[in-house]
Amino acid sequence: MEKERKAMGTPHTDAKFGACRPHVFCATFRGGEVLLRLLLHHVPGAMSFEDLACTNRHLQHPTQHASFKEACQQRGLLQDDAEWAQCMEETTSMASASCLRALFATLLMFNVVANPLALWERFYEDMAEDFLY
Repeated sequence: MEKERKAMGTPHTDAKFGACRPHVFCATFRGGEVLLRLLLHHVPGAMSFEDLACTNRHLQHPTQHASFKEACQQRGLLQDDAEWAQCMEETTSMASASCLRALFATLLMFNVVANPLALWERFYEDMAEDFLY
């Protein structure tokens, strides 16, 4: 029985990595369809696409957003990058610019960063600090 198990292998064993084979998380994002469905579930009484892209409808001056993504972000339905920004902020005080660039690349490759451009614009000076000299 033990020989059969070794010959067949298990889903989590591999000759190269031993007992623990790394798994890569890959998130697929289908854009507008997912955002539209998310808004349809969370916006009661919406009668049009404009209603879905609008926040603060109950106030005197509602906010009309240009995209469903902006509306979802404003409603707090999407994950924000506060965790990644805090990680980068803590690292700036104790690591070199090259380490900070490596961390930024790691965040982009192995995590779901909602707005990579905003994270880059916030920390690009810290990441380029060693290029200035």
